[in-house]
Amino acid sequence: MDCPRDDAASVVGYRCGACGWTQGVALSDAQTAPERAAQVAYVRHLCWTYAVRGLDAMLELVPPDVEWIPQLAAGRVLHRTEELRAFLAEHPSQSQPPRPAEIAPVGKHVLVRFEWPRPEPHVLWSAYLFANGQLVRAVSFDKESVALDATAQVA
Repeated sequence: MDCPRDDAASVVGYRCGACGWTQGVALSDAQTAPERAAQVAYVRHLCWTYAVRGLDAMLELVPPDVEWIPQLAAGRVLHRTEELRAFLAEHPSQSQPPRPAEIAPVGKHVLVRFEWPRPEPHVLWSAYLFANGQLVRAVSFDKESVALDATAQVA
């Protein structure tokens, strides 16, 4: 059966050669297009608000109980907006927010590729995970493949 995301040839139980998702994930993705579009727009708004207006402005737009797992925190889970704010205050060198270069739906979640134009370019992937249409967790990764695996596990 062809993949509903990109019409590539797909075999049940295997990953699509074009998009990398299993047929079941791709089908559930196709069935929730309006919700997915709203989540992508929401994450895009969050990313640009952070990049242009800063952390406090972005945190006004998220539920207060979101779990944050920034790559900089080396696996530490920051519960609630207050912990994220305190953590970033301790790391002022990371205060310049990155610009989102690509924002895409991945199943029921959203994946963002951020780029920093530092002295040497740096790319970071963040998975924005949703439950019942609400943002519940944001996790950052160095590699796209790891971010995709994380979103697939929380399908």
